[in-house]
Amino acid sequence: MALHEMRYLHQHPAVIRILLGILVVPLVYAVTFLASVWNPYGELQHLPMAVVNQDRPVTGMAWGRQVTRQLVRDRSLDFRQMPMHRAQQQLATGHVYLVLQIPREASH
Repeated sequence: MALHEMRYLHQHPAVIRILLGILVVPLVYAVTFLASVWNPYGELQHLPMAVVNQDRPVTGMAWGRQVTRQLVRDRSLDFRQMPMHRAQQQLATGHVYLVLQIPREASH
């Protein structure tokens, strides 16, 4: 039976092209999908984000300043320190994708 089918396919190459086309379409979709989700955290250092420090330090404790400094220094993410009005403007125009706001009472 398989020998008969092989002879048929050999005599009709158009059927082989159709079968290959049927196999290629799902393969292209699968490869495209896998490429899009393969390494979602690999390029976060190129994703601009704003950090807004509104913390009012108390005596001997400036938690907001320390966190902001550490976020900006760490190069695994692209945090940029800026005031709130500029962060909101940059978020609205798509120049940053996240605004992290440290509240006024963070050190209290």
